[in-house]
Amino acid sequence: MSVADTLRNTEKTLFSFEILPPLRGKNMDQLYGTIDRLMKFNPAFIEVTTHRSDFTYREVEPGRMERVEERLRPGTAAVAYAIKQRYGVPVVPHIICSGNTRQENEFELIDYSFLGIYDLLVLRGDKSKQDDRF
Repeated sequence: MSVADTLRNTEKTLFSFEILPPLRGKNMDQLYGTIDRLMKFNPAFIEVTTHRSDFTYREVEPGRMERVEERLRPGTAAVAYAIKQRYGVPVVPHIICSGNTRQENEFELIDYSFLGIYDLLVLRGDKSKQDDRF
């Protein structure tokens, strides 16, 4: 049953929580410990946030700058799948569409479909500091 169906077909109050993927270079142990403690509340689902990439500039040689894409919390799809498998609870990963091409959004949706994750929170997202399109 989808999260939307669960919400539509219940009269009782449901509990859910939202988690952040670990920082780049960190593992899931601390996150699992937090989720382990929260599981006693029997969440109806767990949301997994995502963060868009930002761009910074670094000097590669005197007078020459290079644009570098940085993402502090990658891996939303992998984290969502790991939680789904470990806890058997529906997951609702966030997808931020702004700054992506139509094809990049399609590829992300395909990845979630391959993982069997169909409950998604699709957002426009905040404007990047460098994005002047809107």
